[in-house]
Amino acid sequence: MKPHTPLGVYPFALTGSGEYICFDYRDTPSQPGIVLITVEMDIYPVANSFSEFLEKLHD
Repeated sequence: MKPHTPLGVYPFALTGSGEYICFDYRDTPSQPGIVLITVEMDIYPVANSFSEFLEKLHD
């Protein structure tokens, strides 16, 4: 069920509208950022780290 993603980008969640939330190891392998991949395969940054992502969910 993994979409075709760039090397170093790994999905860990699927939104209700079919978009993937992914770890992005491309720039910082020791602390990946979080990106959203749309159904059109556009990539948008969401958070600089998983901790920041979790904080945004709480807000």
